[in-house]
Amino acid sequence: MTASPQSAFWTVCTGAECSCANHNIPSFNVPNSTTVLSTTPAFLRLLTTNDFPSPAEEATIRAAILDLDAQLGVASDLTSNINLLRTLNSEQKTHIDMLLPEIKESADLLTSALDSHKKLLSPIRRIPPEVLCHIFSFTVEYPFRPWSMSKPHNTLWTLELVCKKWRQQVLSYPQLLSQITVVFGKKDYSSIEKKPVLRLAEQLRRAGSAPLAVCLCRSPRNPGVKIPSSILLLLRPFISRIRELILHMPLHFISILNPLRGRLSSLRSLSIRRLRDVGTGTSTPTATQKIVAFEACSQLNAISIVEVPNILEWFVLPWKNIERVRTFHADLRWSNCPNMHDIVTSIQKTSQLRECHVCLQSPGARGPLQNVERVAYSQLTALSVQAVDTLISSFLDHISAPLLSHLAIKVCPPPSTTRKKLAPGDIPKACSRFIHQCKPPLVSLCIEDEVLASDSLVSILQAAPTLSEIDLKNCGGLTNKVIGSLAVIPGSPLASILGPHLRTLSISGQLDFDPDIFVEMVESRWEVYPFASIQLCWLATGNRKKALKRNEAALVAEYLELYCTLGLKLTVSVEDPEMDWAMDFSRRHLHCPCLEHL
Repeated sequence: MTASPQSAFWTVCTGAECSCANHNIPSFNVPNSTTVLSTTPAFLRLLTTNDFPSPAEEATIRAAILDLDAQLGVASDLTSNINLLRTLNSEQKTHIDMLLPEIKESADLLTSALDSHKKLLSPIRRIPPEVLCHIFSFTVEYPFRPWSMSKPHNTLWTLELVCKKWRQQVLSYPQLLSQITVVFGKKDYSSIEKKPVLRLAEQLRRAGSAPLAVCLCRSPRNPGVKIPSSILLLLRPFISRIRELILHMPLHFISILNPLRGRLSSLRSLSIRRLRDVGTGTSTPTATQKIVAFEACSQLNAISIVEVPNILEWFVLPWKNIERVRTFHADLRWSNCPNMHDIVTSIQKTSQLRECHVCLQSPGARGPLQNVERVAYSQLTALSVQAVDTLISSFLDHISAPLLSHLAIKVCPPPSTTRKKLAPGDIPKACSRFIHQCKPPLVSLCIEDEVLASDSLVSILQAAPTLSEIDLKNCGGLTNKVIGSLAVIPGSPLASILGPHLRTLSISGQLDFDPDIFVEMVESRWEVYPFASIQLCWLATGNRKKALKRNEAALVAEYLELYCTLGLKLTVSVEDPEMDWAMDFSRRHLHCPCLEHL
């Protein structure tokens, strides 16, 4: 690549009056860009692309890296020695000051050449195309959330400008552009010739024949803007390929889609979030506003409806095909939440319901469920309910699920302090009564924000011996008696042991039990029915209480350390609910892993 520096082994002589040759400044051949960088066509091609070099080219590059690295080392050593020489020999300062910039320039040139050669062997060049496309998929912002503070943008349009190889990967994987988000009222979609419409048309063209996921969202800044006709005109040829549809807009805007009835033949998932309309929006639809666009969707099996108080009055849906239902209420104003009668009547129409998440924060105008026959859901396997305590009890008393395996319940505070509240422990009793009547093969149970009575956990475990996971979040009443009921008494028959299949125990809240009692319970079950995972979280306020709970947590961790070496996964922590009040807003709503995909 370039001539080696002369006097490679020259060093500084520190003698005061020495006439050795080391006092002479060595000569140094300064390389230039033509001698350091390869000028072959293959090298120049690799520098300007992301292609990986051939084995022969790779060997040449690695040899050049070693040579350049050696030259850079010599130049660095020479720089250090000359700096020392400059301090010892002031009479040669002028010559040294002229030589140092040249050597530094050569060192910078060698560093640049070394970096250029190393880039040719970068690991990113070895990433397989399918892995690269999978990484690109994380840049797609879908669906757009209207309450988000960030602006929606498609990073793929920028990624394909990085290099030719990346552009080819984006174009060869149409699924990357099959997720489409349109926020009307924010950009100008008024005409087919507008830039946003042309960009949308280009995205649809690049999506090829891949199934489409479409999100239509009204911008909060322009609440009166309806779905532009240019968007409907552009989407019309692709309607039969839409597999997922998300609509964030006032309900009476959705009726514009009624002419598409019977054409959404591939639609499988429908998500509707009602946005408030300060103008003409009403709670009761007119004959022309009733939404029938999805009535003939024979493949529709999952629906998610948020902030719709009267589902049956607004929508005509193919309920017999629905397998997954999610109704949700995020608005704190109680007048807009769905009522129990409407939700129960809706899910009564389903015959293949497998997963259900309901939010029951209002009983409706007709009050709690009365004179309503118990409805059996023969295929329901996962159920989560978020409601005030009185509605949960009434809801569980009017359904039956013989195949239920996952049950999650979150108790919400009542809308006012004057509303009647059930006594502590009544929700677990309602769960126990529901399990006794249905006898389902329950595997996991989650109860949040409830006070357990002394016999609540016992009655549940007696009713559901198949339980393998219990998650009690922010629950009170966890005393020594409750924890002690899980212990295995020596010599007792196996049939009398509670929770023979219980492997995962997660508890958080006001934990008032003695750490010794809890440790003894774990030890008593270890030889017969050992735990695989235990999570304990003490909630305490005030420095004194937190210090006390930290000592209890440390004792539990210390006593169970031996079992952790035998396979027990143990997690203990102490949290202050007053310090985490801001985080509590994001955790108000029930988390059910089996319903995450809805």
